[in-house]
Amino acid sequence: MTNNNHEVIFAIVNSGFAEDVMDVARELGVRGGTILNARGVAREDAAAFFGITLHAEKEILMMVVEKELRDTVLNAIYKEMGMAKKAQGIAFSLPVNEAVGLAGPAQAEKARAEGKQVWWYTCNIPKPPYPTSYVETPVIVTRLLMGAMTAKYRPDGYLYYSVANWSSRRPITSGPYTDWQARSLPPDFNGDGSWVYVGPGGIPIPTLRLENYRDGLEDYAYVKLLESYGEKVEIPESIVKSVTEYTFDAGALRKWRDSVADRIEHHISAGAKAGE
Repeated sequence: MTNNNHEVIFAIVNSGFAEDVMDVARELGVRGGTILNARGVAREDAAAFFGITLHAEKEILMMVVEKELRDTVLNAIYKEMGMAKKAQGIAFSLPVNEAVGLAGPAQAEKARAEGKQVWWYTCNIPKPPYPTSYVETPVIVTRLLMGAMTAKYRPDGYLYYSVANWSSRRPITSGPYTDWQARSLPPDFNGDGSWVYVGPGGIPIPTLRLENYRDGLEDYAYVKLLESYGEKVEIPESIVKSVTEYTFDAGALRKWRDSVADRIEHHISAGAKAGE
C-alpha cells in the first residue's frame, strides 16, 4: 500500500554498537529495527580526512519510523553514536513510498487468523490523532483507549513502557503543582510514561490521565458484563469510529455508558423475577 508517513533510518556503526543505537532510538519511541553485519570499504585517505582510525567491521541498523520523528532520532544518534564516539556512526534516512505489514486493523485480523496475539502498545508515538497520554491530550482520549476503543478492537493486552518517568526527578512538595518538568522525554513528549509523580514523603500522586485509564477499564468491564448475558455490544461510531476518529464529548461518552448500565440492570432485574 502507498505510505508517505514513514521513513527508514540507516545507522552504520562499528561492530557491536548497533544494539546501543537501538536503545537510543527506543527511548524516543522507535519500536524496533533490523541489524545487518557489514564491512566498510572506505578509501585509505578517509581516515586522514576524519582524523580517526576507521574499523572495517560494521553493523547496519535499519528502522522504520514516522516521518515526524525522523529528525529527533537522527540527532540523537549523532549525539550519542557519531563519528567522534567509539561507535563512529553515521546515519541517514530515505522515504518509504510503499509499505506492507505496518500495524492496523486489517493487519491485526490477519495476525489473529494466524494464531498470534495483538496488543496495544504506546511509547511516545504514534502522535495524535492516535491516542496518547501526553499532558496536552484531552484526558478523555486515555479513557477511550482503555474502554470503548478496546471494546471495539479487542486487543489481547496493553503494553505500556513506563508509569513513573519524569525529567526533574524532584518530588513535588507543595501546590500549586507547577515546580516540575512536564516533559518526560525529549524533545516534546510531555507526560508520556508518567502516570504518577512523586509527592511529599515519596507518596505517589496519581495523574488525571491515570484516573481516566481506570475509568476506561470500568467502561470495558461494563461491556464484558453485558456480553455475559448474551448480548452483542456494538460501539457506536459517534463514540469511536476508528483509532484516529473518536468523540471528545464527555457527556456523549457518559450517555453511552449509562445505556450499557441500563441494559445490565434489565438483565439483573429479569433474572431476579425469574428466580421468584
